[in-house]
Amino acid sequence: MSKTDQSIRDLTRWVTNMWKTITAALQVQCAKVFSTIPVTGRADFDRRVTYANLGKERVMAWVVIATMPVIVLIEMKALVDAGASARFLAEWRAVAVLRLAFLALAVAFLLFGRRPASPAQITKRHHFSEVGFVLFSLVITSLITGLGQPVKSGVLTEMNRAPTPSVGAYLIAAFVFAAFLQMSIRVVLSAYGLSWLIVVTLYLAQSGWTLASVDIINVTFMTILALLLSQAIYATRAKEYLHLRLIELQRKELEQVNAQLLESNTKLRHLSFVDAMTGVSNRRYFDSYLSREWARALREDSPLAIVMLDIDYFKEFNDERGHQAGDQCLARVARCIRDALHRPTDLLARYGGDEFVAVLPNTELEGARRVAERISREVAALSIAVAGSPHRILTVSVGTACRRPAPGERADSLVAAADAALYRAKTSGRNCFVCAS
Repeated sequence: MSKTDQSIRDLTRWVTNMWKTITAALQVQCAKVFSTIPVTGRADFDRRVTYANLGKERVMAWVVIATMPVIVLIEMKALVDAGASARFLAEWRAVAVLRLAFLALAVAFLLFGRRPASPAQITKRHHFSEVGFVLFSLVITSLITGLGQPVKSGVLTEMNRAPTPSVGAYLIAAFVFAAFLQMSIRVVLSAYGLSWLIVVTLYLAQSGWTLASVDIINVTFMTILALLLSQAIYATRAKEYLHLRLIELQRKELEQVNAQLLESNTKLRHLSFVDAMTGVSNRRYFDSYLSREWARALREDSPLAIVMLDIDYFKEFNDERGHQAGDQCLARVARCIRDALHRPTDLLARYGGDEFVAVLPNTELEGARRVAERISREVAALSIAVAGSPHRILTVSVGTACRRPAPGERADSLVAAADAALYRAKTSGRNCFVCAS
């Protein structure tokens, strides 16, 4: 074995070992970055990357379609003007065919690699289109570079000019893809590794180690740089995705917390306006509601009525049955009265103790009288036994009042009128209703 062959083998072994070391380090670093993406988020990340890559690849495809015919014509004119021999012109035709094949690949990608409306619609077909465009583009450009450089060197030699090293179309494509696309380490190693192997093999087959060594070193070095650039961009994209995903998760958590707070505030507001024992509105909400309805009735010149009622002989019922039974009795009576109010605008509230009050917007005194009569009838129908009552069942005394508010008049006057009517009902023997004049 000659010293030259041994040197070539040593250099090849060194390059191979360096390649393995670099790719292994890249895999470790990419694994560290990508492993932080949750399993549930990897598919979404892949779809987003493919969606972005397809849009950029379509732009690249249009650039290829626009430039390839021009490059073919310029190269043909340059070879003819330089007086290239028939052998080199024949070899150039193979390069021209490859360039046209590249153009055909770009056209096919535009036709079949259409990008969907959103990343959520990305399918396996789109992933294959994305990777296929990169792989076949690098393979074709590596063939163009491997075949075109010897042609250029041969023409320069015929013209008694020293051949110059050139990285060619392959490395241009490699750096364009590395800079503008986000590609995983598997895609990068497959596409770049295969294309680099094609370039090196063609250089060695056509020029030998002596002439091709400079180009091989340049291609190897630039391919490694393209790999590093590609994975740095991919890692940055992965970190951005993780950051955006974290922000989205925090936003959803914040929305969930806000919804819970809103629900809690609604419940607290509801509890602040509801009597816990009976489940109807409390005195505080009654005052607020009456004030609003009084103002509305004043604006619209409409009648506003109030029905106040008191449970007859409730103290005797408590003494006989106990306070727990008394509380249950209040709750039953409250439900009964609430059911007797048929309109959604009618409000029932616990006024205090065993007294209740109902606000009846847009209701004349006759309407309030009918409501009072219905309430008295429905409460008596409960048939709650009261030993201390002369009727032997639970009854109510009811007082009603109605007003058309006048400027300067207060809502308290309506409450006072209903309360006076209730007092007259109680002093008239109870179990009756009285309408204020």
